[in-house]
Amino acid sequence: MKEQQRKKSIPPEPVAAELTASVVQAWLAEYQALTTRNTYWITLQYACWPILLVYIALAAQFVKILDREVLILGSGFILQLVVLSWYQAAQEQYVNVIYMETQLRPRLERVLKSSELMCYERYLARRRGDGPLWYEVWPAIATGLLLVAVIVNGRPWSIGGWIAAGVNGLLLLGIAKMASLVVALRGQFFDDGPTIENAD
Repeated sequence: MKEQQRKKSIPPEPVAAELTASVVQAWLAEYQALTTRNTYWITLQYACWPILLVYIALAAQFVKILDREVLILGSGFILQLVVLSWYQAAQEQYVNVIYMETQLRPRLERVLKSSELMCYERYLARRRGDGPLWYEVWPAIATGLLLVAVIVNGRPWSIGGWIAAGVNGLLLLGIAKMASLVVALRGQFFDDGPTIENAD
């Protein structure tokens, strides 16, 4: 008797169509979550430039108060932290797009038997081409040129100034690495890389 009641309380197995619809809904929810996350990263990324402008306006107020060396090298440090933040936001966006294009999209295409889904990134890729885009490299180039100009024109530095200049130089190397990583990531958007099934 109890066995019969237990069997009655177990819901029947969903039919394949219902299961497929549930899986597709879950994948679409994941896609929406990732695009929302990218929207937040884009907002944070473009907030970097107003933050930098506000800092420059504030730093100008301290020209006569702070030591010139501290102000210049400290400003270089803050500038580079802002640029690193900009590149970090770009990297996070690109990683999300790579996942959507190489993992999520192929699963949806296989289940729905259609390749006409989520085509916007592929449309953009055709328009943009393969090489680096100007906005992916200009922050690194501008930061490097500015740092070199400041170090060359700001001498003679104290020992602490040279140490701070060295730290700024290391940050610049980090920016160059992040810039090259961002450009390389965009090149992977549509690679036929590993998918969930064959990734090990």
